[in-house]
Amino acid sequence: MIKKQKIFIALLVMVFFITFAPHALALAGGLHGGGVTGGGGFHGGNGGVHSSNHDISSIEGGVSNKVMLMLSLVGLGIIIAISAVIKPKVIYTEGVHIEDIQLAHTIKKQFLSIQNAWNTQDISRVSQLYSEKLYAKHTKILLNYLDKRKINHTEKIEIEGLSRLCWKKSNTFEIDISFKAIDYVIDKDTQHILKGLPNAQQKFKQRWTFVIDEEGMKVDKIKEFRI
Repeated sequence: MIKKQKIFIALLVMVFFITFAPHALALAGGLHGGGVTGGGGFHGGNGGVHSSNHDISSIEGGVSNKVMLMLSLVGLGIIIAISAVIKPKVIYTEGVHIEDIQLAHTIKKQFLSIQNAWNTQDISRVSQLYSEKLYAKHTKILLNYLDKRKINHTEKIEIEGLSRLCWKKSNTFEIDISFKAIDYVIDKDTQHILKGLPNAQQKFKQRWTFVIDEEGMKVDKIKEFRI
């Protein structure tokens, strides 16, 4: 499930409970028994309305329960939202752990081609290696960097591991790629380092989803992990 979907579901659950919980709690909490039924709070005749300390304390208890439940739901929503943003942590894997050597070679070749194109801020020359959706997403990211006068460099890439090959459909599979690279962002005008380390390789692990069609193998989704 993608990040936006997780956050949306969390918010939807919160809205549902906040909207409907007061009615459920009014029945289960303070306003039953001696409340609205004939034996207690509102009854006919000349007497109009009667109340008791029991009714007041029951209402207060119901309100307190509602407040506690809503606070708990808000806290749960915050936890879910944060967990959706934080990248999951996985183990860095070395070595090729798939049997299809030809497939492994193709994966490595396309991975490096895309990374090298990204380093030049021009992925148009590898557009055939992308699905339409991911190509549009990556183009938007690069244009955003350009608008902000930033350049993202990805250099000295070394693939160290391929693992967890998983076929989702007959033409769709996932593969985990462990690699080292120098990754940093600079200000285009001043050449100052804005993010990353320009002189040291860092370890990365990503899960690439590929689709195969009549035009060949294309990357459709990239998910990054913490290691």
